[in-house]
Parts: sequence; structure tokens; C-alpha cells
Amino acid sequence: LHGLGEHGDADTVGTTVGLGGGLQHGVVGCDSGDVHVAVIGRSGIGLEPAPTMRRMARDKYIQHLREVPLFSKLSKKELNEIARLSTELTFKDGKELMKEGARANSFIVIVDGEAVVRKKGRKVATLGAGDFAGELALLQNRVRNATGVAQGPLTALVIDRRGFQTLLDDIPTVTKKMLIAVAERLGDMDTKAVH
Repeated sequence: LHGLGEHGDADTVGTTVGLGGGLQHGVVGCDSGDVHVAVIGRSGIGLEPAPTMRRMARDKYIQHLREVPLFSKLSKKELNEIARLSTELTFKDGKELMKEGARANSFIVIVDGEAVVRKKGRKVATLGAGDFAGELALLQNRVRNATGVAQGPLTALVIDRRGFQTLLDDIPTVTKKMLIAVAERLGDMDTKAVH
């Protein structure tokens, strides 16, 4: 699961489609501290999906990615790359997406739902569909500076550290959008500090 050490409380791993057209689905649960993972690959339980079915599943997932504002202007090739790099996770109400002080292992894009962001216990922001988090800690190689908690059911795309670097190197459209958003956030912080 892309080294998601800090996402051990995630409940399900959603469908992901890679460049090869394979469909994967996993379920993650936690029982007395042990994590159990079940994966259904291309062959399922012994039946190979028809090529047309795999193509339809891939196309549906690509369209799903295109609806995320950060990825809305990407080409189909770039969306396929996002699909290859990301894992879709579902969090229950109250589950942590990231924890303040923890090592940053992933970049998170919210697909559906909301998350409350707190620093030292104080609410500083609410993130919704299309918002993303975790990029600064990865770029600066620092620990998380805030805790993000799902406020109701939440679905997010998660990209690990290596995938995040690939994203920056290979898809400049996303990099540009991300840098603009980061600049705006830093500008807001400066404004608040002055006033």
C-alpha cells in the first residue's frame, strides 16, 4: 500500500487501474493491532476478465480521476500515470488521514468528503473534495505539521513519497497547480501573521 505507515486506520482500499489495464481491489482491516489485507487481482477467483471489461473499468476510473480538480486538465496518458501511482482509500468518520509530528510518507488528494485540520489541537482549516494535503512535508522532508481527521466518511487518493516525486517530474501541469496552491496557502499564513 505504498508504505502508508501512518494510514493504518484506513478501512478500505478502492479500485485502482494501472497502465496495463489490470483491475485491483483490496480491503484493509485492523484486528487487535494486526492488519489483514485481501487482494483480488486480474484473475479474481480464477476467472480472467474479458479485455473489454478491463478497458471499461479502466476508462471509468480515468473519468473518475478527471473529476478531481487537480487532475481535470490532464491528458488520458497523464491520468493513467496518476492511476498507476495512486491508491484510493476510504476513511470512516473520525479517522486520521495524517498525524502531527509523524513522518510524512504520502501526498493526499480528497475525492469526496471533508477533513478537519488541527495544529496543536486547534482547528485551522477544513478540506473538501478537490483539496490536497501533505505536499509541504514531502517537499521539505519534514514531519507533519498538522493532524487531518475525516469529518464523516471520506475518500482520498494517496500517493507515496516515491510516486509523489514521479508526479512532480513527469506531470508538470499538476506541479504548477500545486505550486500555485502552496503559494496561496503561504500567502494566507503571512497575512494572518501580520494582522
